[in-house]
Amino acid sequence: MEFYICPICKSKNDEHQKYCTQCGTWLLSDRFPAQKVKKGTTWDKLYVCAFCDTANEPNRNACKKCLKPLFSTEYETKEIKVARVGLVSKVFKIIVYALSGLIVLFGLLTLIIDPNNRPFAISATLILLCIIQLIFGIINPSIIPGKIASRKKVLATYGIALIVLFTIIGKVSQPSTGSKNISAISTGAKISEDAAIATTEKKETEDQFKESAKKMPYVDLARNPDKFKGERLTFDGQVIQVLEQGNNVALRVNVTKGDYGIWEDTIFVNYRRQNGEDRILEKDVITIWGVAKGLKTYKTVLGSETSLPELDASYIKIADNKK
Repeated sequence: MEFYICPICKSKNDEHQKYCTQCGTWLLSDRFPAQKVKKGTTWDKLYVCAFCDTANEPNRNACKKCLKPLFSTEYETKEIKVARVGLVSKVFKIIVYALSGLIVLFGLLTLIIDPNNRPFAISATLILLCIIQLIFGIINPSIIPGKIASRKKVLATYGIALIVLFTIIGKVSQPSTGSKNISAISTGAKISEDAAIATTEKKETEDQFKESAKKMPYVDLARNPDKFKGERLTFDGQVIQVLEQGNNVALRVNVTKGDYGIWEDTIFVNYRRQNGEDRILEKDVITIWGVAKGLKTYKTVLGSETSLPELDASYIKIADNKK
């Protein structure tokens, strides 16, 4: 497809037009022929009007704004080069958008699988996005969304963003080994001492205790935590967080196995590990026998309050098939 550029008013006309649709000039004149240009043509240079500083396409003889002649011996018209977006840049841009989309999808799936780790999932997603923008922005700043035109600006913008996000994710992520800093719980919170009492002062055998514990749907315990306070319960679940302070262990455990083997519905478990007993690790599948304590409310590192059903565990068994 081609179009004609009127030699008088420089308007674009379809190739089947014989007269300019704007000024009526005969486009097929031998004396003043219209310029034939292919549709989609991009210019590699522009002419800047000496009077109004308007950039004009090379096919113009007069400025499209002030109508002054662009070429004269009395003044100089500045010529500027126009950078074209090459094939490599287009490919890089497609890669950037594709990777960004996959990272956002990964973040959404993480939130769905483990909604309790929302700050961590959001921070991790933003970090991955910043890394992608930083790498490709240093290679070619023009492919990065926004008005960041130089490599220095790309490095400064996304470098600072990464430092801030790494600081946040460092505070949100929780230690799974014997750290004295239990960052998921506010400083005033303590691991319940009732768990220690339940395991040290045994008035009945382990088998008797386990037989007396009953299974209960998570929704019943979460809806009426005080109603079942003091009752012996048992749950199967997957550990999503481990907080240790000596032999005292605090766990967050998902106790409902949903579709595709994904665990959900979190409870808070207090437990005193015996000397020589195996440590409990994140992602362990365990069976818990303990006493319901009602509702556990604590502050996260971001200052928001979280409430979970709480259980003082007397016995915990780690399954052989860890997932």
